[in-house]
Amino acid sequence: MRIKHSILSLVMRMAPVLLVSVFMLPLSARAEIKAGSVELTPFVGYNFFEHRQNLEHQPLVGGRLGYNFTEHLGIEGTWEFMKSYVKDKSINATMEGQFASPINDVSITQFHADLIYHFLPETRFNPYIVGGYGVVHYSPKINNKNMSVINYGVGAKFWVADHVALRADVRNNMIVDETIHSLEGTLGVVFAFGGKSANQPTPVDSDGDGVLNPADKCPGTPAGVAVDRDGCPLDSDGDLVPNYLDKCPNTPAGVTVDKDGCPLDSDGDGVPDYLDKCPGTPAGVKVDKDGCPPVVEKVVILASEPKNDEQVVAAVAQTVVREKVIILAFEDVHFDFDQSTLKPEAKQILKRNVQTLKDNPRAKVRIAGYTSASGTREYNQKLSERRAAAVEEYLISEGVIKPGRLTTIGYGETHPAEYEAAPSDLYSDAAKANIRVLFEIIVQ
Repeated sequence: MRIKHSILSLVMRMAPVLLVSVFMLPLSARAEIKAGSVELTPFVGYNFFEHRQNLEHQPLVGGRLGYNFTEHLGIEGTWEFMKSYVKDKSINATMEGQFASPINDVSITQFHADLIYHFLPETRFNPYIVGGYGVVHYSPKINNKNMSVINYGVGAKFWVADHVALRADVRNNMIVDETIHSLEGTLGVVFAFGGKSANQPTPVDSDGDGVLNPADKCPGTPAGVAVDRDGCPLDSDGDLVPNYLDKCPNTPAGVTVDKDGCPLDSDGDGVPDYLDKCPGTPAGVKVDKDGCPPVVEKVVILASEPKNDEQVVAAVAQTVVREKVIILAFEDVHFDFDQSTLKPEAKQILKRNVQTLKDNPRAKVRIAGYTSASGTREYNQKLSERRAAAVEEYLISEGVIKPGRLTTIGYGETHPAEYEAAPSDLYSDAAKANIRVLFEIIVQ
């Protein structure tokens, strides 16, 4: 009993501090009863006993735990405790439910469940009615059992912050077994958690993609476009171009694409870069499925044939009609293995054949580089391009031909002059024959 009395005294002393702290909270711009919210309410109060019980009116403490089904209707459970004393010890207990000497003090504990109805749930001031049923325990007992108690009353909540309110109640407690009434007034602080505001706007889906605006990371998606759970248009091939804009669906992963989702074709030969085995093919040159220029129909002047300039010029002249390419097969410019530097004898070959270029000012020359079969395709491709560039640089530096008449191309290890049965034999006759640069003379 002493412990309960100490607790009661401590709570009564702390109550003013708690109330002052609440009033120091910033006032809320919006406060209300919210459906689905949970409320915890510690309180203090004062109880007035019916005269026939012969007990002194005393303070009480307690707590409530409630849940709001809607903004109007809720339910709560209440516990409260008080300690009182016999008022007149000189009388004898002659009335039902009365306490008398030798009893000095009485502890009263009450539990009950109540329904509460709020009249103005959307305002800061919420008046309400409340009522419920429970049990009360007297120590010492009025009779030999816990007694049923019915309570009903009125009250109000005043919100001082979004989730904090002051609460005042006035109730009548009637012990059913003894038909004894007591009146109590309480003052508490409400702490609310969770719930949904009655005026909370319903989430909308502005672009109609099935993802509500708060979760939509891609607002404004056109109607009818399939989206993922974030509201962003699907991008099945992962090329960062959404399906509804992708003109080249199913592009392999990692392939660079343009704004239409199609693989880049840097040299414009119709073969995308990731499939192009001959990148940098000059504009207008026909290519095969690998992006490489195909083998063209040739008129070849063999070393065994006459080599005078008139015959060469006549062969070139035929290309104007036939639109064919002239290959000076007997004047191949050869290189050392894995090199793109012109040897002295290569320069002599170039000097002997430049007259053909001078005699045909309309002829444009494509310098074609080749390699042997040894090495990777990628490396050989680059090496063939460097060889063609070396010949072009020499012709320009010697003043033989203007840069505008020259183009270069590398064929790598494709289109060999001779078949290499053993590519690992770096110095076979076939390998030496394939390490070369040719002039492809095109008459316009």
